[in-house]
Amino acid sequence: MHEEFPIAVSPATGVLRQAPRPLFGSSGSAMYWLAITLLLIGVFLADLYSPFGVAIPTSYVAALLLVLALPEAREKILIALACTVLIIISYFLSPGSIEIPRWILIVNDVLTVTLIWIVTAVGVHHRRA
Repeated sequence: MHEEFPIAVSPATGVLRQAPRPLFGSSGSAMYWLAITLLLIGVFLADLYSPFGVAIPTSYVAALLLVLALPEAREKILIALACTVLIIISYFLSPGSIEIPRWILIVNDVLTVTLIWIVTAVGVHHRRA
């Protein structure tokens, strides 16, 4: 399951060393991460400006599903953490409603964060198995 990274020869010393490991895994290209970032920003803005009752925050799972194909657990955890932070920020930036108690908003956000971390845990466990 682990990918082998090429060994590089240092031009100064002639010593063999392993090439540096890519930050987001070898299968994650810049365009891939740009798409995930744009999806996260789009979901965040849609969540921020949508009326209450529209289940926009569950769309964060779409970005997480894109990352499940990558080999490392850290990519999955990084995106799950980013989604969690964006949900918390959205809670504080969203205008409140007089008709809807705050506890309902909190419960919805907690359920969404729970869903995100369950999908993350399943994805990490699946890749290790």
